Amino acid sequence: LQHGTVTPAMKIFWRLNSTSILFLWPAMKSGKIDLSGLSWFEMFVVLPFAAMNYAIVNTAFAASLELTSLVNAFILSNLASLIIIMSKLVTGVKVAALEGVGTVVGISGATICAMAPSEVPDDKIDAVGSQAMIGNLLAVFSSVAMSIYLMAAKNLRPRIDLFLFMFLIFALASVFQLAYIIFSGQSYELSTDDEIGVFGWLSLRKDRLFLE
Repeated sequence: LQHGTVTPAMKIFWRLNSTSILFLWPAMKSGKIDLSGLSWFEMFVVLPFAAMNYAIVNTAFAASLELTSLVNAFILSNLASLIIIMSKLVTGVKVAALEGVGTVVGISGATICAMAPSEVPDDKIDAVGSQAMIGNLLAVFSSVAMSIYLMAAKNLRPRIDLFLFMFLIFALASVFQLAYIIFSGQSYELSTDDEIGVFGWLSLRKDRLFLE
């Protein structure tokens, strides 16, 4: 719904940035701005690592939408639970029978969707096929990052207030996202420009501020 030549990375930065502001108010209102429950390592390593992976989750998904179908992007970017179960199997952790059955069903469904033929002219099928494959791989990468985020955040969340945790995740993720935009050489500017402005989501357009 966001029109114009806005890159997936910038769209995600807008989302992370605006949502961090949204969580700031309830975090402050809760009166529980307390990080004493986290160790130094958790505060300065695990928390930023979780936020970085959350940024990757969103960016990889948005990028996959540019290259593959919505169905493939959605299903393949939501395999985190399956990846966590498979990691249990690989590391020898006991997996319940129904978890195993669910994993098989989930992977089978994702595989069927990923292999579904698309209605593309024969002279373009190779180019579109390789592009869709890259999009599918980006969506799977999003799932991998989500599984890492969930495992990293699992022990952090109960130790601090929910709204404070979410504010920190989105705020730190937006910092990582902006760093990615800068160092990857993408166009940006510190303005409310509709397409390359870091604060472009504040533009008084129905598909910017109001949509965000």
